[in-house]
Amino acid sequence: MNSSRRPADEPTFWSLIDVLGGSVTDESLDRLAETLRGLPPGEIVAFQDRLDTVLASLATLDVRHSDNGASALGDTRRALELSIVAAGHRSLAEVLAQGSVEADDPPDATLGLADIARVTYEDVTGSAWPEPDLWAELAKHRLVSATLVGMTRRQKSHPVVLAVESALDRWTNSGVYSRAIHAGDFGLLYCHGALYDPRIPGAVTGTWWRSRRGPGVLKVTFQIDLDSVEAADEEAAEAFVRTIIDGLARQYGLPSSTATLGTP
Repeated sequence: MNSSRRPADEPTFWSLIDVLGGSVTDESLDRLAETLRGLPPGEIVAFQDRLDTVLASLATLDVRHSDNGASALGDTRRALELSIVAAGHRSLAEVLAQGSVEADDPPDATLGLADIARVTYEDVTGSAWPEPDLWAELAKHRLVSATLVGMTRRQKSHPVVLAVESALDRWTNSGVYSRAIHAGDFGLLYCHGALYDPRIPGAVTGTWWRSRRGPGVLKVTFQIDLDSVEAADEEAAEAFVRTIIDGLARQYGLPSSTATLGTP
């Protein structure tokens, strides 16, 4: 796909979402897949691109579980975001206007909406999913940074945090990484970190990271759980950062962790 690739227009996208009937089930996904199969391959791609754009608009939404009010994280959050989209355009607008939502955990099938277009495209065409022209997409951006924020003084001095921060610095200061950034005129790549220490009252639970893209911004949000890495294990901390780097490499075409940090 080249730089002329465009997401589906809003009416077309929402008419396809309406095929779901307001929720994601195995049956409604089958209906949507069958509808997508009847479209030209480029329109299937355009549907996915619009879905990605709509999901990006939910990046700052406060999503919580209705039973206990806890923040939804990882795949559960993504499933809840997809269920919000599946409910339709009007429902999405209401949720965005509120800025927060509490919801029951959606059915297991919900995550299937994230990949239905890709699966259908590859089934129909027999070809791999076409990746977008990343260089053209990111050409408007200028600044690249990686940092850990939102830390208490105690957290900032924690050995794991120091090791993660060191690995992030080595990554963004890598000549390989810098050449890729400048060659593509990449945009703002912002790494936002938080330390979860179960001994700290009020600490948010869970270990997770995910990529977010908004107007002019590529954001990676991640959280370190000290229950999952040894307190002074610098090797585990670097492996954590390598996971983030390689996720971005797959998603945006950036250099891998081996290319930027060397062989582990």
